[in-house]
Amino acid sequence: MKDKNEIYALIKTSLDLFKGTNLQLSNNNITGEYNLSEFGKKSYLLGKLLDKNEIYGLKSKLKDLLYSHGLKDNSYRNILRDILKEIKREQIVYEDLLNSFLGKLDEYLESIKSKPLIEYQLIFPLNINFEYGIPIAFLQKKKDYEIQLFPHIRDYLSTINEYINNNYPRGEILDRNEKVRKLLRDCNQSRIHFFIVNIHARNVGFAISKALCDLGSNVGLYLFAKHRGSGMMHLSFEPFPSEKSIAKIHIPLVYVLENNVCIDIRFKYYEKFTSPKKVSFKELNFITSMISLVQDMKNERLQLLLIEVFNYYYDALRASKYSIAFLNFWNIIERLLLKRSETTLKEIIKRLKSMYTDQEPTKNDLESLIDILYKKRNLFVHESKDTITSEDRDYMKSMVEHIILTLFNLRMEFDDFGMLEFFYQNLGKPLRIIKKEFKVLELLEKIKSVQEDSS
Repeated sequence: MKDKNEIYALIKTSLDLFKGTNLQLSNNNITGEYNLSEFGKKSYLLGKLLDKNEIYGLKSKLKDLLYSHGLKDNSYRNILRDILKEIKREQIVYEDLLNSFLGKLDEYLESIKSKPLIEYQLIFPLNINFEYGIPIAFLQKKKDYEIQLFPHIRDYLSTINEYINNNYPRGEILDRNEKVRKLLRDCNQSRIHFFIVNIHARNVGFAISKALCDLGSNVGLYLFAKHRGSGMMHLSFEPFPSEKSIAKIHIPLVYVLENNVCIDIRFKYYEKFTSPKKVSFKELNFITSMISLVQDMKNERLQLLLIEVFNYYYDALRASKYSIAFLNFWNIIERLLLKRSETTLKEIIKRLKSMYTDQEPTKNDLESLIDILYKKRNLFVHESKDTITSEDRDYMKSMVEHIILTLFNLRMEFDDFGMLEFFYQNLGKPLRIIKKEFKVLELLEKIKSVQEDSS
């Protein structure tokens, strides 16, 4: 009820921002009213409420329709603006606002449903060199589209170059076009590889965002094979060397093809395409075995968790600021240790410490280190005091890797998340306590078996 009241209040106050006969949101420079930016905030809050499945489930409904309003997250500003303008134009009474609004939102979703599904071919350059063989299996949340990895894209160069020459010609807007053309040249150098994705969607934004999630997981696994157990050494003669990311592996752009014709190129301008990094034979074997282990997991939720974690791991390795990478790794630990709304951070710390056995020679040092990192995390999150160093980031990275490898070693032991939760809850207990509780559980099993047989 509270959420619906908030939605109603946001609709009502948003309607007041539309002014004049044309119902414009333009800022009023005379009165100082910032209607455009104010509506941006309200539409953001309204969208977050509508995304809740218990309220309307807008994000889930769009996902089912294979449609997206943005690459990172759905931005509903434009559609909410159009719906609210229509409501204001119709002068809907306040008592009917919420029902009218949700009804028009239903009509909007129906209009999306009528759009045809389009088959897109997406080509993502990746600065990794698979010299000793190319993986043919991939991490995917759903096997409803195809991923392949190729060492070249010769068959597509003609249509891609035609698109480039038409849209980024030499001599026009020289600086911008030359930067784009240089990036495109870098993305076609030898020894790099290309993800090619064949996918159906109702718009290209959804196709790209869905593909990038799974591709990020695969690149995260490739980097896990290369960087696990290692940190980042900085050699600089400057008194204050700049912060650097651990990995320089990027997917800087995507070529979008429809019916074998290049119709678009989407860029990430902030990412420079560096020289390709070679995957060794040993690393390749590790990658293929890890993919096989994930695919063979009998618990689907644990499988999906690990696929997501490798995507977040990739993000953490790419973050150049130490504090951001640190928090990314921290969030991965919370996910791996099954933090829920009712799970306290102290419980997560307890679980993290328990992941290191009593036989670990540096157990006491590790527990002290975890306490220090926890304090640094709290200082940054709650007091905006950034005391996080490259060493802190690397310690968090090593802990993430330790948990991932532990879960892989135990992967076949857990039938469901409940068993994994129970494992975490009891991992830190002394052996004598576990033996006592085990005897009690055995006794309970006998009692329950007798009760079931007698019934």
